[in-house]
Amino acid sequence: MSILKIVDYRGGVLVMYRCLGILLDPSVYPSLGNRIEYYAFISHAHTDHSRGLSISSFRRYATYETIALCRARGQSVGGVYSLRYGDTVSLPYGVCVEVLNAGHILGSAMFRIETPEATILYTGDFNTVRSFTVESADKVECDIAIVESTYGSPSFILPPRGRVYMDLISWIVRCLHDGYTPVIQTDALGNSQELNIAINKLTNIRVYIHPRIARYNRVYGEYGCQLEYSVSRGEVSDGVYIVPKDVSPGNPRSRVGFASGWALRFSDDRYPIPFSDHADFKSIVEYVEEIKPRRVYTFHGGIYDRVLAKELRDRISVEASPLPDYIE
Repeated sequence: MSILKIVDYRGGVLVMYRCLGILLDPSVYPSLGNRIEYYAFISHAHTDHSRGLSISSFRRYATYETIALCRARGQSVGGVYSLRYGDTVSLPYGVCVEVLNAGHILGSAMFRIETPEATILYTGDFNTVRSFTVESADKVECDIAIVESTYGSPSFILPPRGRVYMDLISWIVRCLHDGYTPVIQTDALGNSQELNIAINKLTNIRVYIHPRIARYNRVYGEYGCQLEYSVSRGEVSDGVYIVPKDVSPGNPRSRVGFASGWALRFSDDRYPIPFSDHADFKSIVEYVEEIKPRRVYTFHGGIYDRVLAKELRDRISVEASPLPDYIE
């Protein structure tokens, strides 16, 4: 009888082995009894994954970069244990957790959990495309893979990144030639820094960024990713302006682009920039095929958890299903 249990616990992943509870990107403290010894591992600094970093009720682990990015946002990170890629944390019952690069944003990590019963890989958000700011995700074989499915539908196949960059630069140049300020709405953390450095490396166009993006840019700089930019609250006329998704340009002489994987589906009247720091559908399937799990759980993709699980079963004949919920 298996003593290993893997479930979705209120938006995070709970790996139970005997009286050991490994929490992956938890959002709440579990109420499963006092006999369980908990350890939490935070994959990266995006807010939907890093809430547990501030819960001091259990021992928390994250990469140095993740801690720095969360601190820059004003999040409480006291008492968190710092990790680097390649580090291994030894836990009770012969369990250990290895830290791997997820290729998503600065400091993003996957966790490979070795138990006496099986080896588990939790991808968190990941990307298999090498970018200007991070290397592509590590590939390691495992028995059980817990795979994010943000873009877990065949309708989410992104164009080659080089083509996206060239189309983006052409749009920026057209805007400036016509007397308009190109404004790019995107994620403040991750996409913003990648687009910033891409424009730096491929053009001489000045890059302006919103103050909410600047706090993350400074951390990227501290960890060796040199970005050229100026901070602005909206008065831009001689370059491109990168802002968070919820910020309107404010300048009537502007044209707006929308940078996201979701630009494949919609962009309103904004210029679509189909770009993401997540793996697209094709990359997810290829990644799973390469790491050779005997069992896959899909997670963190909403309706696409089921879609991706079915596609994995049909395309590469692996046992796959959405991560089951914990039953109280």
